[in-house]
Amino acid sequence: MGFLNVTLLFGLAAAAIPIALHLLGRREPQRLEFPALRFLTQRIETNRRRMRVRHWSLLLLRVLALAGLALALAQPHVPSARGGTWLSVGIIAVLGMATAAMAAWAFAQQKSLRFVLPLAVAGGLLLLGATVWGTAVAATEKTPIVNSQRPSAVAIVVDNSVRMTYQTDDGSRLEIARQWAGWIVDHYTDTSTLAVLDRSVKPTVAAIDLAAARRSIRRLEPLQVVQPLEQQIEAAAALVANSPFEQRVVYVITDRTAASWNRSATLSLPEGVDLQVIDVGSDVVQNRTLGDVQVASESVARGIPVPVQTQVASVGDFPSGQVSVELRLYDRDPTLPVMRDGKTVFPEAQVIDRQRATIADPARSDITLSLPPLEPGVHHAEIALSETDALPIDNTRYLTIAVNQPPRALLVSNNSNERRVIEQALALPGVSGSGSVDYDVDGIPMSELQQTTLSDYRVIGLLDPPRLSTAQQDLLTAWTQQGGKLWISLGPAWEEQEEQTDDDPLIGRVVRQWRVPEPGHWIDTQRSGHPALRPFAAVAGNVPWQLYPIYRYWQIDRQESDVVIARYTDTQHPAMIDRAIGAGRLLMFTTPLPGIDGPGRRWNELFSTSEEYWPAFLLVRGAFDYLADRDPGTLNVRVGQPVGLKTADGAPHRYQLFAGSAAPVVVESSGSQVAPGPAAVAGNYWLRSSGETLGYSVNLAPAETDLQRISTDDLTAILGADRYKLVTEREQIDWSATTGSNAQPFYAQMMLLVCGVFVLEQILANRFYAAK
Repeated sequence: MGFLNVTLLFGLAAAAIPIALHLLGRREPQRLEFPALRFLTQRIETNRRRMRVRHWSLLLLRVLALAGLALALAQPHVPSARGGTWLSVGIIAVLGMATAAMAAWAFAQQKSLRFVLPLAVAGGLLLLGATVWGTAVAATEKTPIVNSQRPSAVAIVVDNSVRMTYQTDDGSRLEIARQWAGWIVDHYTDTSTLAVLDRSVKPTVAAIDLAAARRSIRRLEPLQVVQPLEQQIEAAAALVANSPFEQRVVYVITDRTAASWNRSATLSLPEGVDLQVIDVGSDVVQNRTLGDVQVASESVARGIPVPVQTQVASVGDFPSGQVSVELRLYDRDPTLPVMRDGKTVFPEAQVIDRQRATIADPARSDITLSLPPLEPGVHHAEIALSETDALPIDNTRYLTIAVNQPPRALLVSNNSNERRVIEQALALPGVSGSGSVDYDVDGIPMSELQQTTLSDYRVIGLLDPPRLSTAQQDLLTAWTQQGGKLWISLGPAWEEQEEQTDDDPLIGRVVRQWRVPEPGHWIDTQRSGHPALRPFAAVAGNVPWQLYPIYRYWQIDRQESDVVIARYTDTQHPAMIDRAIGAGRLLMFTTPLPGIDGPGRRWNELFSTSEEYWPAFLLVRGAFDYLADRDPGTLNVRVGQPVGLKTADGAPHRYQLFAGSAAPVVVESSGSQVAPGPAAVAGNYWLRSSGETLGYSVNLAPAETDLQRISTDDLTAILGADRYKLVTEREQIDWSATTGSNAQPFYAQMMLLVCGVFVLEQILANRFYAAK
């Protein structure tokens, strides 16, 4: 036993105060003879003898009270947490026996039963409490691995990513991790502080007891949206580093898959914190997985089949190399999903296509399935492996597409060859690679513009127009201001007119024509996130615009509301302008598209004679898709990414969001958008309202289920050499970090003893020595 405040032991000298007072109280009185008092002499001598005995009993209690107070203030401690518990039991038992003895003494002194009985009952209750408590402690006491049983600061970090759902003969890796965590908790003292951290975004609990730690372990579930494992380790180390205990240890329970670690990270752990990484994974695994789902477009036209592509990969030695992949399409039932008897009832899914592939470790096989022609609306589908394996979560991928009526577009051009190229770019599905399919396209020359009902069309395109007449300007301006969408590509036809004197109300002021010598300029996109450039988002790498030089273009004065989507390299001159006009919109190119016939051939090579002019096709398709409002929003996202969907009429609606087994959630739209928020679980999601049904799909990235393991060299580079220990068996746990000199104080037990002695002293002084 030791003391935290040794100097306070000088307070033991205060125990001499009752002794000094007692000695002073025993001073012999002067002898004076009073005849009248001679009959009292015998009585005085009797009282003096009694006072000697009773004074010594009271003196003992007062000395014990002061000595106990001095010892308590010195804060004694023992190296065992159980020692403090048994000391408390012993003090209560001693106080109980002392109280019972005092009751027996009072009974022998023929004290009142009103005094004796409460004293006897108090003594009996104290003895009974000490007996019950001691029995409970003895029954629940375990033999700890930490022999010293000193309290420690412990943090357990459990990797609960979806990879931990991999099934083994002993259960999933997460179940094994729970067993490890529970076993560790069971071998620490009740006075230790423990924190259980997973990879969720919830804040770290500073310090919890063993019971709370066990509850946290039981509640661990696999997560699809996780925090970096290195971040959680650093949080756990900082947590235990702030503990007053000298024993500080962090346990990390993981399957050591490479996807859980950032190889470029380097942890800086506080000194004095022991780190042990418990590996519950294995280098030998078997898993088949589906890759990303790819469709030409999320928004497709009515009446055409939709190809769906994915990949199947295999890791490990499977008995058969044959695997079957199914494409399932959910029925479109306007009454579903719905809650019935507390459960969500979803539409039925029908298998509409099936393909078989032969794969072997570690090969990949491309799979192409096909959705049939579909009616307008939002459709949900899923692609799944027909055979399950040890990691089922990557055996299914989800898909949502929107089917629309082909929007009507009018192309106005005096060059029928160039008009035909743009018609093909819009009307032929998949030509551009963007997959935004089928427009209902009509074509007319400029002379027929005023005889055409413009309200029949969603988008009008002017290809290399000459200067517009006043009537044509007024017609197009009125149509655009009322919500029409206009596409213009300026070319050589503009310069054939007389010099412009007034600004065109649509195009604005045309400053001049620029001629660029070899090798020419090329397009430099300024707003890669603009919806008109959305088709390029699926293009791997940068678009090789330098292969398509521009030799001539028109310089247009920018208006205040203009958004410059692209410029020409080495200039500030706009190449592609987005302009709001009333309720409508104008998208303008300052060089001709397609520019393949007549004088336009000398202006650019965007539509060159080779077959590699796909960027120009994407540019045209993206522009028309943007103007026709073909973008339905984000229908297919990764887990954790935000979701934004467009409503049908732009009016606010209240939607019920259905997903999996969870109860529906109410989501409100704002204007023409509804944003349910990032999804934490992969699957198909339905949004139902009285007016329409929307939906989207959420998928895990294939990398999230990659079971490849991180090497020990990479792990050492992250955690630091000699800063951690890798553990695979329970016998390998290093408990030396929990054998420091930290001690268990029993200040509370000493104060309990002082209070008990003080109460007994008061009873003895006021009941036994009370003046008669």
